[in-house]
Amino acid sequence: FLAISWIFHPSVVDFGQLTHFRHVNGSGFFSPSYGHGWLTISIAFSFLLTWNVIAMEAAACYIGETRDPDRDAKIAMNLEGGYGVFIYTLIPVAFVIVLGLHALGNASLADPKTMFITFGAKVFGASSASTALDDLIAIMLILALILSALNAITGTARSLHQMSYDGHFPKFFSRVNSHGVPGHSMAFNVVCSIIVVFMGGAVQIYTFSNVGYLFSFIPVLIGYFLLRQMRPNVRRPYRLPEWMKYLALVIAGIYAVVYVWGGPVYANCACNAAGKKTLPYYFIGIGTLLSYAIFWWYRKYVEDKRAAPPSAEERGERGAAVSAAGGGGP
Repeated sequence: FLAISWIFHPSVVDFGQLTHFRHVNGSGFFSPSYGHGWLTISIAFSFLLTWNVIAMEAAACYIGETRDPDRDAKIAMNLEGGYGVFIYTLIPVAFVIVLGLHALGNASLADPKTMFITFGAKVFGASSASTALDDLIAIMLILALILSALNAITGTARSLHQMSYDGHFPKFFSRVNSHGVPGHSMAFNVVCSIIVVFMGGAVQIYTFSNVGYLFSFIPVLIGYFLLRQMRPNVRRPYRLPEWMKYLALVIAGIYAVVYVWGGPVYANCACNAAGKKTLPYYFIGIGTLLSYAIFWWYRKYVEDKRAAPPSAEERGERGAAVSAAGGGGP
């Protein structure tokens, strides 16, 4: 509603704010900033912000729980994608045309609650109704944070469960409770989330978490291309057009540039809201990402080897040893 609320009070709108692309200090969009050219700094901030856009994929984590995944997959993903386009287009536009570019550069509006309340007050004015709207905005932001935390725990738990089920992660993560919920994976996520909270503020956490999150989409998109290319006849609940496999490679390439180029630049630049470099958290993220190899190794070479039946060669050697020890029989 806030994204389109300005249409009820058009006098507070200035569409002229959309006719130019300037930084909050008045310099042109293509001007160098923070010691980097416009393209480099844009890619660096893409490393920070891209997760907002691709986070719409979270709907895919729950498709398996729908009544008819074959039918509901297309509906869920299209609705989620459309909602994301709507929100991430109209909310920024609404804030720019109502508050103005310079107001958005004010450090006092860095807090989301303050920004939304300021926006609501300008659109609806100061009244008892506006006060009620302020309270409603605060409640909705709290609920959004709770939903975000819930999705980070439950959605990721489904991924860990699937990885374990497919034989790539320890069996601990494949266990489910009586309701079919991967409780062990959720408990693991809760512990990890608590550790991440103590890393610092949003700037540090975003740098750390984006190292793993953004990287995960590169092999996924390449894998999609390979599956469509090498196994075209495998049954799929919903099949995208053939040209989408090539688009997947293009998107993977864009993400790779943002990851390899933008990530280190952003982490080594004091251009964030905290004004601090976050390079240590970038490398902590790299270390956390590489830890996957440890979990994979444990599953393949410890758990699977322990559970695997003895090979014919091993059975033959064992039988020979038993025969030698027993003297070949009575």
